[in-house]
Amino acid sequence: MKYQGINEIGQEVFHNQPPEVDWAGVDYDGELNFGRAINPRYTWASERWRGFEQIGESIENSGYKPLTSVRRN
Repeated sequence: MKYQGINEIGQEVFHNQPPEVDWAGVDYDGELNFGRAINPRYTWASERWRGFEQIGESIENSGYKPLTSVRRN
């Protein structure tokens, strides 16, 4: 799906991610983060997602719609 030329985040982001990664979220600036969800929430003060344990590297300029997240099915 597309949203104003930006990809909607979906289950495809988990491709090639280890099984312990159960959450992915896109920050305000388009950075895609992967991790284990604890209590994910976006904080405007830091303009970052909090409440997850980071697993692996983030992807800058991911092309996904900012301020969105998805849990692994």
